[in-house]
Amino acid sequence: MKPIFPVTIHSLNKKASTNLNAVFDTGSYYTIIRSNLLPPKTIVQPDPQTFKTANKKGGLKITGVTILIMQIGNKMIRDEVLVSDELGSDMLIGAKTMQSWDISIVNKNKQTIIVIKHDMRDPEINVVE
Repeated sequence: MKPIFPVTIHSLNKKASTNLNAVFDTGSYYTIIRSNLLPPKTIVQPDPQTFKTANKKGGLKITGVTILIMQIGNKMIRDEVLVSDELGSDMLIGAKTMQSWDISIVNKNKQTIIVIKHDMRDPEINVVE
């Protein structure tokens, strides 16, 4: 079973946010959000495409792409997110995002936690030398 954790999604201007439950899915390369859960006035660039799903007959239609700020616990990350009207979950956080921000799924004492090693506010990330 893939872990599900609460996440707050912020628009880039940080004037709107949405609380949702995200599935951390290492089997999905992309991070995908259901379109009706985007913060109000989020700009989505059209990028229609269809991905195959584990069900051989199934497919997931993507309508576009956007950039969002995601708050997971006390960590803030920023990444490109695909948008779909058809996603069954609120959001999938995929392997690309997890690798970029060094996010790990850790099982300890029959409890699953998410460990995030980077934060967009870290000096080594937001300072250009």
